[in-house]
Amino acid sequence: MKITGTSNFKKSGLALLIFAMSMCFTLNTQANQPSNQPEAVEILVEIEGLKKQFPTIILVDKELKVKAEFYGDEKEIKKEFAALLEKTELLLEHNSHRIYLITK
Repeated sequence: MKITGTSNFKKSGLALLIFAMSMCFTLNTQANQPSNQPEAVEILVEIEGLKKQFPTIILVDKELKVKAEFYGDEKEIKKEFAALLEKTELLLEHNSHRIYLITK
């Protein structure tokens, strides 16, 4: 924007434009500042009887993609799928849950 001449109207308009732009910049800067008020409140509701059952044994391939999930008693699973589990190696064990890597 180019202003020529020395009229008071043009100088006043320029001053008003500069003032308006500085107010917009100031308000935008203040809006981006973090506030002291909490942003969100987390509410956790548990309903009995709807707990998700996690698999007892999980088989994964070399890319860690889940190939099989077994639910129930670990001893029964190992007995029923002994031939399959011989082709795996234990990767992770936590409580009664195990993750096996399929090696063959």
